[in-house]
Amino acid sequence: MGLSEIIKGKLTPKKILLFVVGLYYSGKIIELTSFIIWELKYSLKLYSKNQILEFSDNHPSYILEDDFLPSEIQAKNFNLSRNEINWSLVFIDGLNNYWGVKYEEQSTLFYYTAENKLISSFRFNGQILGIYVSKANNVFCCANGVLYKLCEIKNRFIPVQEFSTPHSYFRIDAFTESPSGELFIGEYANVYKKNKWKFVGHIYHSRDNGNSWKTIDFLKNVGVNKHVHIIKWSNILKGLILTDGDNQKNTWINISEYQFDKPSSYAYLGWKKLNKYHIQKGGHTGIAELHDQIFFGSDYMGGTNFFIKTNDMKRFTPTVIPNPYRRSIFNRIAIRKSQHQKYEIWSGLKFEHSGNLRSLIMVSTDLGETWERIIEYDGTQFDVLIISNSVEIASELHLVIKDKKKKVSTTICVN
Repeated sequence: MGLSEIIKGKLTPKKILLFVVGLYYSGKIIELTSFIIWELKYSLKLYSKNQILEFSDNHPSYILEDDFLPSEIQAKNFNLSRNEINWSLVFIDGLNNYWGVKYEEQSTLFYYTAENKLISSFRFNGQILGIYVSKANNVFCCANGVLYKLCEIKNRFIPVQEFSTPHSYFRIDAFTESPSGELFIGEYANVYKKNKWKFVGHIYHSRDNGNSWKTIDFLKNVGVNKHVHIIKWSNILKGLILTDGDNQKNTWINISEYQFDKPSSYAYLGWKKLNKYHIQKGGHTGIAELHDQIFFGSDYMGGTNFFIKTNDMKRFTPTVIPNPYRRSIFNRIAIRKSQHQKYEIWSGLKFEHSGNLRSLIMVSTDLGETWERIIEYDGTQFDVLIISNSVEIASELHLVIKDKKKKVSTTICVN
């Protein structure tokens, strides 16, 4: 029995028993122990004031309702407007051109200039779930569990790597590159087969601009049962940061130049695991880097979630997300550069199993010290996601608002 079945309806001894049995067979007893400890600390008010995330406002700028209009969504200090193109996923390349997927055409990749002039489009046999444009302007996307690369000579996409399942893709923070141009992808999917989760946590590594890829499965060898949330090059660390899910929820670092296929006690010799115990926090789904700080957002659906800072990947400062958003996981952390050359940290908190627990888009202009609530919503009816990505920090950020009941979508641009 899953979390949504527990939360919905009346809680009975049978439901609780089925939930506990499910936890045992899914290997989540250790995670449950962490959840209980964090729950008790929050309920008994054992977290100090500076350990709880602080909001600078008294209420959200906008609360989504059934009859919302895009023109009504406003925020005091930010310019939010409906985008001309109804993106569901978009990547801004180094020349400020847009590579994206429209809500109405999920199997077509569109290429637009910064002035919204259509250059070309490419159709795939399946929904496009990931887009990445490297600093060398090589364009990649994935559909039906296959990674494609744009061949400019033939003006078409060619398959360069098949993932381990047709359901696999890379999350928005799981395609990255080193300063030397080496490319890394972390595989993601949720495939339940023969009463257990199928491992889809492979890492793919390319040293030739994505023409060929090496498959690395060290996560499987160390007992990770599911997938990769994040693989990201860190300029602060001068190496790679990796987080995995689901049961172990580890965080790894690697500052070696060649050892990408094995774990090690030393980060310069391979992948060093930072959290020995689950309660030390890991497996994050949000990451961003700004100035000398690295930020993480946790993935504890239904538990207690944290916004975490570090500047050395040794000492971490977590702040607890307060109610009514505490049980919502981070689905994204992104940085935007405003027209005044100031930097903003945008974060999305999402909980989709109960309308009583709220989801949120929020922003910080002081490196995560305080936050302003932009859009609050019921995650059972809406999804509000940060969907844009870029190699360099962009001045635009795109949000998509999906109404699950009406099955319509609206793209909002922050500029």
